Amino acid sequence: MNNANLYKKSNVLQKRDAKEIIEEFSSIFNWKWDGSSDALLDIGCGSGDVLYELILPKIPINIEVIGIDISKEMIKYANEHYGNEYLKFYKVDIESEMFIDGKTTPIKPESFNFITSFYALHWIQNQRQALSNIHKLLKPNGTCLLVFLVSNPIYDVYTHLSRMKKYSRYMSDVEKFISPYHYEEKPLEVFESTLTHVGFKISHIEIRDQIFIYENVDLLKYSVAAVNPFTKRMPESLQNEFLNDYVKKIDDLNLIRFNENTFTKDVFTPYKLMIAVINK
Repeated sequence: MNNANLYKKSNVLQKRDAKEIIEEFSSIFNWKWDGSSDALLDIGCGSGDVLYELILPKIPINIEVIGIDISKEMIKYANEHYGNEYLKFYKVDIESEMFIDGKTTPIKPESFNFITSFYALHWIQNQRQALSNIHKLLKPNGTCLLVFLVSNPIYDVYTHLSRMKKYSRYMSDVEKFISPYHYEEKPLEVFESTLTHVGFKISHIEIRDQIFIYENVDLLKYSVAAVNPFTKRMPESLQNEFLNDYVKKIDDLNLIRFNENTFTKDVFTPYKLMIAVINK
């Protein structure tokens, strides 16, 4: 996920869900409106638009706000378009064992009253390490709101395409980009157990069935082009072919439907979201 411009233009699904969930759970954040300091960290901030457009309007202006992401390009874009005196973005791998040193970034243990993460944790295979880092970063009595994909047809399509000879060399590590809960029989119980093991107290946890409808196939292609990690490895001549084969597989899954009102083909996308409110 390195094309920040394309991602910002095509992340309509992610922004819709983030907006709805922020509205629904905004009351969990007990902001200090009296001028005393709070601090918020957003993990997997991407291009920064969700943090800037959806989260910042909900919080006091004196809050220190930091966004982190593993993508250098995303952080560069976020700082250029949204960074200011009170909002900073840093390249950080939340899955790393060594990043909480306060040297390369101002991120230190127990620095944040509030932590959010939207559509990021499903990229992480070592869930325990990432959640342990989040626990270390949170102040005592702090609150986290975590939202990420449990399952999505995109993962089944990735697996299918990785077995095709023309793409296999570019997708040999496909398992790294599939949610660790996609094939899990009891994802809620597994995630809940990991949270408890790390030391979190769980205030709310659920898996929510969601549906998103892309109004046409091209919008799906833009979205896939923005988030998949494989096409950038391919020669340009193969990239469009990959997207076309992706659409064919989506069609095989009966997820493309003719809309009699618009006389176009909609793409019906069912998926599952993990939503967790946790405290230290």
